[in-house]
Amino acid sequence: MAPPDANLDISASPPEAVEVDNNSPLPDVIIHHIFCFLPFKDLVKTSVLSKQWRLAWTSTPYINLSFPSLPSRRVALSISSALSLYTATKVEKFHLDAGLYIPTELDGWFRFAAARQVEDASVVFRRSCMVPRILYDCTSLVSLRLSNGFFPWDFSIHWPSLKKLCIDGILASTGLWDNDGIMKS
Repeated sequence: MAPPDANLDISASPPEAVEVDNNSPLPDVIIHHIFCFLPFKDLVKTSVLSKQWRLAWTSTPYINLSFPSLPSRRVALSISSALSLYTATKVEKFHLDAGLYIPTELDGWFRFAAARQVEDASVVFRRSCMVPRILYDCTSLVSLRLSNGFFPWDFSIHWPSLKKLCIDGILASTGLWDNDGIMKS
């Protein structure tokens, strides 16, 4: 009797690998829930995980832009380019955590969020910066968190839907808090 491996034909090519995509069966709602925990740069990287995820990041209602310092011009342009591919008509949550506010690309990111009726926004600066003017009239805001910024003395705001305001390190004229301001009863 021949040994068990004696009949193997080693000249035959190995069987082709079968590509298995275990991520694709997930419903979009679960994929978007996963996305809400990821910074934007990682969100875009998920496009390589599966065929279904290739463009799923473009429809997530959560945008989290976090930078330990001011993003470089190249990074800022890349983010703006990625946001131009965005297909969701609504952004539920928009978070920006940046070292400093520079009104070039960042203004475009705030316009992007406001145009998509953002309801929950969080803006955190490492140093005191002027609160972006696009937020002064963002009527869709229900919740807003501002850290380390200031309002100019000649500003007015319109937040008719706002229910929650968290401020930390924000400077403003006293008119913000009087009976004609946003905290009116």
